[in-house]
Amino acid sequence: MISEERIVLNEIQTIARSLETYGYDFDGHAIYDGLNCTKSNVMKAIDELQVVPEDIVIFYYSGHGGRALNDDDPFPQMCLTEGPSNYIPATLVRNMILRKKTRLTVVLTGCCNSEGSEISIKSVYVQGQNYTVQKEKNHEYYKKLFIDNTGWVQMTSSRAKEYSYTGDGGSFFCHVFWTVMNGVGEGMIDADWNILCKNVQEYVSSIAIHAENGIAYQHPDYRVNTSCEGVSNIKKDKKNGDTNSSISDAINSLLDKSKSIDSRLNMIPSIMSNHFSSVQLVRTLARNMTTVVDHEDPNTFLMRITMSPYIEQVNIVEQNGSIMSVHEIRSR
Repeated sequence: MISEERIVLNEIQTIARSLETYGYDFDGHAIYDGLNCTKSNVMKAIDELQVVPEDIVIFYYSGHGGRALNDDDPFPQMCLTEGPSNYIPATLVRNMILRKKTRLTVVLTGCCNSEGSEISIKSVYVQGQNYTVQKEKNHEYYKKLFIDNTGWVQMTSSRAKEYSYTGDGGSFFCHVFWTVMNGVGEGMIDADWNILCKNVQEYVSSIAIHAENGIAYQHPDYRVNTSCEGVSNIKKDKKNGDTNSSISDAINSLLDKSKSIDSRLNMIPSIMSNHFSSVQLVRTLARNMTTVVDHEDPNTFLMRITMSPYIEQVNIVEQNGSIMSVHEIRSR
C-alpha cells in the first residue's frame, strides 16, 4: 500500500542521511508494486544489483505471504502476482543478496506466514547465481547498528502458520518496526540487532487485533547473524543510483547552516530552474505518511525551509506527476 511505501522510504532516507557522517550515501531504491511485483522483476532486480563490500542492502516486502505444509523454513514465501508456483521464499532473497558479499543485509517481510496446501516447498538457495525530530546523537547509534556490523538480519511479521494484520495506513509490523528503529536513533533502545528485533517481536505480539473471528495475535520471527567490527569510518565512492538524489541534494543544500541565509536564498532560482520545472505543488506529510501538514508552491516551500532554523533534512517520499510529497526532519 502506498502509505506503507512512503513510511519505509522516509525512514530509510532518515537513517541514510545520518550515515553520511561516516562516508555513506543513499545510492537509491527500487519499488515494485501491483502488476510490476512479479517473480521475474524482483529476481532480475536482485540479480542485477551492483554492490561493493562495504554496501548495506535493505529489502522490504509488504503484501500477501504464506508457506507450504511441513516447510521447515521459519520465514514465509512472498505471494506475488503470478500464482503459487512463482512465489519467492524470503530466505532465497536473503541468500541471493548475501552472495554479493555486502557488508550488511537486512530482509524484512510484512506478510502472513500461514500454511496453504497450494504452496510448494521451494529451494532457498541460489541456483547458479507531522515531521521527525532528529538529534545529533542519532548518527552514532545508527553507525553502531548499520556500519559497525557485518552479516545479515532477517525478520518477518508473523511466525510459521500465522496470519499478519494491517490497520489504517499500513501493517502493525511496519509501524512498530520503524517506531522501534526510531527509538534506537534516539538512544532509548540499544543499537543492537538482537535487542531491536526482540523489542519489535514483543511489541507486536502484545497487540490484541480485532479480526473477523475475534481477538487475534501475531508473533514476529527473526534471525540475526552479525558480528560487530567497530569500524570507525569508511569512505565510499558515490554512485549514480537514485533518480531523486540530485533533487534531494539540491533541496538539502538549502539547509546547510554553515552558509548564510542570503547565500542560500540566492540558490533557489537555480534549483527551481534545474529541478522543479515539472513540479507545481509540494505536499508536506506527517510521519504517518497520510496526514498532510501543508500544501505549497515550490518557491514558497524552498524559501520556508531555507529560513527555518530547525529543519535539518527533507526526504522526498513520492513524486506523482506535478505533485511532490516530502517529509521534514527537525532538530526541535
